[in-house]
Amino acid sequence: MKLSTTLVVLTLFSVALGAYLKMHPSVEEVERLDLVPLVVNSELLDLGADDKIKWLQIQNLTKKEVLTLVFQENLWMLKYPVRDRANQQIVGAFIKKLSALEKQKSYLPEKSWEEYGLLLPNYKIGIETTAETKRKYLYLGDASPVDAMIFARWEGEPGYFLLDPEIKKIFGTSLYSLRDKTVFRISAQAPSKVLFRTGAESYKIVRQADGWFWLYPGGLRKKVLNQEDAAKLIQQLGNLYVKDFLDGDEAKKVSFDNLPARPYVKLWGLPEEVSAVHIGVEFPRRNAYYARREGEQTVLLIDRDRIRILFEIMTTLAREAEEY
Repeated sequence: MKLSTTLVVLTLFSVALGAYLKMHPSVEEVERLDLVPLVVNSELLDLGADDKIKWLQIQNLTKKEVLTLVFQENLWMLKYPVRDRANQQIVGAFIKKLSALEKQKSYLPEKSWEEYGLLLPNYKIGIETTAETKRKYLYLGDASPVDAMIFARWEGEPGYFLLDPEIKKIFGTSLYSLRDKTVFRISAQAPSKVLFRTGAESYKIVRQADGWFWLYPGGLRKKVLNQEDAAKLIQQLGNLYVKDFLDGDEAKKVSFDNLPARPYVKLWGLPEEVSAVHIGVEFPRRNAYYARREGEQTVLLIDRDRIRILFEIMTTLAREAEEY
């Protein structure tokens, strides 16, 4: 065979071999291709300057639990499985973390979604924003065997990406953790007026520019609460917190109707802002009193010792005022 003919044959063979390898890459080559990220360090949520999250749903598919929150009237509220005010600090931390997340790497899948834990994910996070009313769902899957990351993807999109695994810990919170545990629902740091009722006795104090006064029918009496006494009382009001919540059928089992002189505390905050709580019987096993906010059905468990201290302070101050 002539040399020219040999060169032509070798050239054609090389071209054919190159075309074959391009169409049929080896396993090693496929793996190397998969390691080339499609996107690097891109934001998970592409929110505009005025765009904000207004609806958030946490589906823990492992535990079969769903928590739904909605932002309305400048507050985050729980919508499901109960309707209640949410802990604004905790939900705010969720939103801040979610908004700051970045995709560390993005790939087109080489295997089925099941291999990444993204067919039936551990968590499914639903999001709706003010600018985009169509809800998006983020899937959080298994841990990556290579990086200290987890697999994740947006529902309906062809690729997946890696995220900081801390996100799973954040969204693994409980319903109790998400609920607002403050007893009185007023936004002011200190109330402008307080009403206590214990047994047959009622006491009312009002805050004015020059201090706290007892409020009796017919007008104001001379100031009897000095700064230290008032601070002690207001501090104890702030020390009250909800130990637990009883909803639905559990709440219906607790009756407040057969307590004709049940203790009662009412606070006034900003104009037209009022929060009142009825105190029920003791629940010794939980070292608590049953309580219920006026106008609500949920029953609260409030620390028994803190309730007792509050009423002891109030009755002591009232007694001293009468003797003065």
